[in-house]
Amino acid sequence: MIQAPSRYARVIRVIVPFAALSGLVYLFLITFIPDHYEAASSSISSSALSLRSSLVKGGEAVKSGYQEVANKKAALLNIDFLGKTEHDGDDGARAIKRARAQKEFDLKGGTDGQKRTGHHHHHHHSSKQQIQQKQTGSGEAEDPNDAVDEQAKKVELNTNNIYNDPTAEADEPIYEVEKANGVLVVFTSEEQIQDARQTVRDMEDRFNRGRNYPWVILSALPLTERSKLLTAQLTKGTMTFGTVPKAHYRLPKGIDVGKSMAKDRELIFAGVNINRTAISERHRWRYLSGFLARHELLDGYEFFWRVDPGLEIFCDIDDDPMLEMKKSGQKFAWSMSTTENKDGVLSAWTFVDTFKKSHADVLPQHNSEFFLAKETGDEFTTCTFGVQNSIGRVDFFRSPEYLAFFDAIEHEGLIYYEKFTDAIVATLGISLLLPKSQILHLGGMGWATVSKEWSYCPQSSELNAKCHCNPNPAIKPAHLSCNSFWLGNTKSPRKHERLECDKEGKCVLYIDVTDEPVDQVGGGMEQS
Repeated sequence: MIQAPSRYARVIRVIVPFAALSGLVYLFLITFIPDHYEAASSSISSSALSLRSSLVKGGEAVKSGYQEVANKKAALLNIDFLGKTEHDGDDGARAIKRARAQKEFDLKGGTDGQKRTGHHHHHHHSSKQQIQQKQTGSGEAEDPNDAVDEQAKKVELNTNNIYNDPTAEADEPIYEVEKANGVLVVFTSEEQIQDARQTVRDMEDRFNRGRNYPWVILSALPLTERSKLLTAQLTKGTMTFGTVPKAHYRLPKGIDVGKSMAKDRELIFAGVNINRTAISERHRWRYLSGFLARHELLDGYEFFWRVDPGLEIFCDIDDDPMLEMKKSGQKFAWSMSTTENKDGVLSAWTFVDTFKKSHADVLPQHNSEFFLAKETGDEFTTCTFGVQNSIGRVDFFRSPEYLAFFDAIEHEGLIYYEKFTDAIVATLGISLLLPKSQILHLGGMGWATVSKEWSYCPQSSELNAKCHCNPNPAIKPAHLSCNSFWLGNTKSPRKHERLECDKEGKCVLYIDVTDEPVDQVGGGMEQS
């Protein structure tokens, strides 16, 4: 019987002939063409080295080119996207990142600022954003780098977060108008930057276009350079960015966090209609009511107009309220009011009564205390001014009287142990320290907060012709208003309330939110 060859035998039969053939080829090569082989090998090695050298030189040239272009753009914009200057040892990678960031900003700049109702957005091209190529008499273009250097010399290093050169040539004439010494202020965060940009755009379209009041944008933490650039491009005026001092945005001495949280729990467990409030939100209330006007970026200004992120302005603002306040000597201006949940400010009237007795020497003879007291004279109305869109005199909120008032609020811990919002605190201080003649009501200003929780649209056809809001919406604003009470149309913020209930027993309590008698339809608030 014939046995089949083993696996190893089959492998040997294949390998041996292949090895023999390979040996013969090798002998032929080294015997007959050694010189040609060495020459070919040397030529290939030389070509490879030459190609590698060319690639290295080319890469260095490209890297150097990127560095030069990026440095020119950075000098022109006066911005370093990574927070460093050219003297900090820039390298090619950083320059490329900056150039890419600039390109992204340029592309986005053409899409922001869409047409709004009745208005056209004009892009702002400041000296930091324009490179104009000059033409010689022969029609040949000069070196654009000269224009870059010339423009860069006009702008100081951006160490103060100041954007937009107010001396730059605009793409449309800036009209000379009479203005007050005022500034527009937004307190925002990186998470709210798009809402803040919407508010800036609305204010520019509805009020600041042609006036060019400066802007101050404040935040608890620094904003990114991209957010600053995207916001600054929305105005022709100067926009300055700053952060708040840490001491102004943290727990004051003596405040017990555990006690603050326990107060909320006690009210909730007791069945009171109240929500828990984060400590960070209380920090915000404290800063806006007590420290906003003290920020160093407001030094030198007479008025500051606070507008919160996401605020939507419905109507054209033809008359300058800051200029009106300057001429009439008024110290605070507001347009919308509402009422707060009384369960969150149970000790409000006790505080008012105590402060009046302990600081009688700082209270004016005729203040606006009527706005705080119900008919009995011993209970808080919970009426508050809409500080989200309000104007104040800087020196009033820095005055010894207001500082003494705020120190009393701090001493009692009312912001952290109860729900004394920035609106509550400001309303108490303003009403106690200012007569009604020094408080301006802006009746024709229609606006809404980002949540639409607060909303007002002028009712008169004359005023509404300059607005894009609906004066008679199907769904009424869900808040009570004290406007008629302030204006004297009612003797009480609770008088002439109108309760409407559906078949299921769900009721809405309406009270006027217009400047007209309370018989008119106004805002609403759900009642259980």
